[in-house]
Order: sequence, then C-alpha cells, then structure tokens
Amino acid sequence: MIAVNMMPVRVFGEIEFGFGLVKISLVIGLVILSLVLDLGLLPGTERLGFRYWRQDAFRELSYGSDGVIHGPFGRFLAVWSTLINAAFAFAHIQLIAIAGAETINPRRAIPKALSRTSIGVFALYVSVIFSIGLILPATHPGLRSSATSGSGSPFAIAAREAGIGFVGSIINAVVLTSAFSSGVTSIFVSSRSLVALADESNAPAILKRTHEGTGVPYVAVLAASSLGGLSYLSLYKTTAEALALLVGLSAVAGLVAWCVLCFTYLRMRWGMKVQGFTRDDLPYQAPLQPFIGWFAFIVCLLTLLFNGFAVFLPGNFKISDFLSSYSNVFLFVVLYYSWRRISNISTTSLGSIKLSGEFKAARGDSSGESPVVAGYELVPEAPA
Repeated sequence: MIAVNMMPVRVFGEIEFGFGLVKISLVIGLVILSLVLDLGLLPGTERLGFRYWRQDAFRELSYGSDGVIHGPFGRFLAVWSTLINAAFAFAHIQLIAIAGAETINPRRAIPKALSRTSIGVFALYVSVIFSIGLILPATHPGLRSSATSGSGSPFAIAAREAGIGFVGSIINAVVLTSAFSSGVTSIFVSSRSLVALADESNAPAILKRTHEGTGVPYVAVLAASSLGGLSYLSLYKTTAEALALLVGLSAVAGLVAWCVLCFTYLRMRWGMKVQGFTRDDLPYQAPLQPFIGWFAFIVCLLTLLFNGFAVFLPGNFKISDFLSSYSNVFLFVVLYYSWRRISNISTTSLGSIKLSGEFKAARGDSSGESPVVAGYELVPEAPA
C-alpha cells in the first residue's frame, strides 16, 4: 500500500481503476447470480419471485443478541445500529475533492466525478440491497453468523443452499483486493490532508516535502502509513472484535469529516447571503441545496452522537466499545480547540470569507483537460 502511494498520481489512478473494475465486476456478477437464483434457473431450484418481500420480518426485529428490547423501540434500535456500518461503507466519498485537486482542471473534473459517483452509488449499492432481498429472508439464521469471511455473505449463503459452494471463495478473493484498495485510498487521503495542513502552517513543514521526479509527498505518505500498526490488534483479540473496533474508529472519523464538510458548506452559503451572492453565482450547482446540506449535517451529527448507544444499556458497557464509538469525537474537539488557542485563531466573519475571487477564478478557468489513463479520462471517483 505504501509502494502504490509512492508512485506518480497517474500510475496510482491506473491501479485504482483496475481495483474498481474488479469490484464492479463482482457486483455485476452477484446481481446476475441473484436473478438466476430468484428465477429458479438452476436445476433443483424453485422460482422465488418476491416471496421474501411479503414476509413481515421487520415486525419480528428486536435489539440485542438475545432480543432483550422488543417492540417499536427495539425495532428502531435494531435499524439504528446498522448506521455505523453504512457510514463505513460510504467512507472516502470525499476523495472526489481531494484527488480532483491533482487533476489538470479540477473545476471541470470534480463536478463530472460527482455526477458519476451519484449514479455509481445508486446502481451498485441499491442493486446489491435489492438482490439480497430477493434471494434470502431477513430471518435467515445464517445472517446472524459471526463469520468474517466470504462464507458469511448473503450471496454465498444463498448460492451454497442452491448447490454452488465456490461463491464464498470468490467473494473472499475480491474482498481482499477491496481491502487493499481501501487501505491505499486511506493513505492517499490522509497524506494529502497532512500536506494541506502543512501548507497552511498547521502542521510541520517537513510534511510538504515531495519527490522531485514523481511529485509525491513521501514524508506525508510515510506519516499516514505509520498508524497501520493498529491492524495488529487482531493478535490479542479475535478477528471479529478487532474488525468491529477498526470499523467503528474509521466510520466515526468519516462522520466527523462529513459533519465538518457539511457545516463548512452551509457557512459558505451564509457568507454568500451576507455578501450579496446568489445561487446563480456558483460555478457548480448541486440539486436541492442547501436543504440536502442541512439534512446531511443533522443525520451525520445524530449518528455520530448516538452511534455508541449500546454501551449505555444495562450490562453492556465495555471500555473498548466506548472508545471505538467516541474517542475520535473527543480527539477532534480537543485538537480543534487546543490548536485555536495555541495559534490564537479567531473565526472568520461571514462578510470576510473570500468568495468573490474564487467565483471569478472558477468562471475564468476553463482551460486544460483531465489526464487520460489507459484511454479513459482520469476523473476521481469514490471507492465502491
């Protein structure tokens, strides 16, 4: 992963493009497999149709391994407990802006990437959820398995029951490549964030050092990679426990970033209003804003604050679970206000936000094309 991040951004893009093709191919293959199983096209299988959609499994939901909380509140907690995993699945979607800054024409590339990402999220994520609902009931006992390998996948369970036993191995292989790709992306995002902090004198200047030939900020890459040792948590905990801790830490960090991004956007809109700018002055307009910005901010904030509710239930408190859920929140607050005090930084007033220069630059910068990799335009996209 470190070696990939030490390569020029063009090579990095080619490698990530390859990983993306592998993941997309798996998703398409699993969706096709689901349709085959649902339609009963394999010998010895029957047509399923939408029979599992007619089961009112939601009413049977309860929260806790032993169903300790029943009724509407138990169903609500059962659904709420999945949000942190959902946040983890959407992690690094902000890579669009970070990677886009290294294209020749970011103002052209980033809006196009945003459009493609929206289509990709809908087509891939929603199609997978739809397919799982066709081939497996929500009450299937295999879904409660603690297996962390591909054999615990809903697709693998359904395929195994239909007499296809190798699907789990294929999923394992692709999951390994996806994990590698995710690690590469995490280092990329972290290293560029460190460089941005160093550029504004908010981090040691040594982090800005780049390789003369490739332009890669190698010091920042090595610094971002140093935390990879956390993976050795699995040496003294079970793999499932270590994975849960790391997923929680990563997802919470992502939620903190999303809250900051949403608030920054909303504050920019407030600044536009104070300075007399309108929505038409924006070089790129996202639909339904600023309402979507408010919605995203509130949902992310609520998920962030209540993602560790389980540790406060009677008899459930574990210090490791508490730290996994809230340590990044405390760390962010402490670092933010400590740095403001040390650096004597005050909040920029809405009327002082530099907007006019940015709008003029955006309207005037229409030159340049995005780099082309292997015959494709290099447009940054969030990892699947």
